[in-house]
Amino acid sequence: TGFLLPAGYAPAWAEKIEQVRAWTQDRRIAFLEQSQALAASHFSWERVAHETCEVYCEARANPGTAAAE
Repeated sequence: TGFLLPAGYAPAWAEKIEQVRAWTQDRRIAFLEQSQALAASHFSWERVAHETCEVYCEARANPGTAAAE
């Protein structure tokens, strides 16, 4: 659902762009759908709120620890 490419290394980026350009339309659609589903499940506001609540609950339960700072 993504690519890890070296920062500032244009040849690697150009090669990956050419690979993606060669994909079929069905392959591009599948990649897009998988990427959107992953992003929605990992970076939703519901998840952010839940994780923030967990941090605050831990900080309240353990005052004076790193979690409370």
